[in-house]
Amino acid sequence: MSSVDVLEKLAKLRDSGALSSEEYEVEKRKILGG
Repeated sequence: MSSVDVLEKLAKLRDSGALSSEEYEVEKRKILGG
């Protein structure tokens, strides 16, 4: 699974309310190596 695929799944979870925006940002930074 590519980084883009993972980010898309995280965005869907965030949009559905399963992840908070803060949690999404943390995970996004991990994936992007930031």
